[in-house]
Amino acid sequence: MISYISIVGAELGTEKGNHLIEGPLAAIPAKKHYTGKMLGICFFIAFQLVLYAVFGLVGFLLLRHSTFVKSLYLNDYLAKIDPQHLWISLILALLSLFLYISLAAYLVSLVSRAEDIGKRPPG
Repeated sequence: MISYISIVGAELGTEKGNHLIEGPLAAIPAKKHYTGKMLGICFFIAFQLVLYAVFGLVGFLLLRHSTFVKSLYLNDYLAKIDPQHLWISLILALLSLFLYISLAAYLVSLVSRAEDIGKRPPG
């Protein structure tokens, strides 16, 4: 999550630091530009999650007959988990990730200079 927030902060800070964004903002509204930037970051997150799922599935298929994995008794633990609980947990995790990144983007947009994004407030 920290890496996603740093990506959002870097993107918004770059736009505040240079005047290249004035041209596109003259052609499109700021709300559409911000929405497009957030959708791009959400697609990036979704791509990474799909990549993790593919790697996990490949690892599971390669290691499921391993004696080490069998000694962990994972089948007993996984059989007791309700699929509905897994879906609700996944939806809540993705929603909280999206809301946290949106909040970080909002707070970064309040900073006046790009150099101040990584700094902590005094006190």
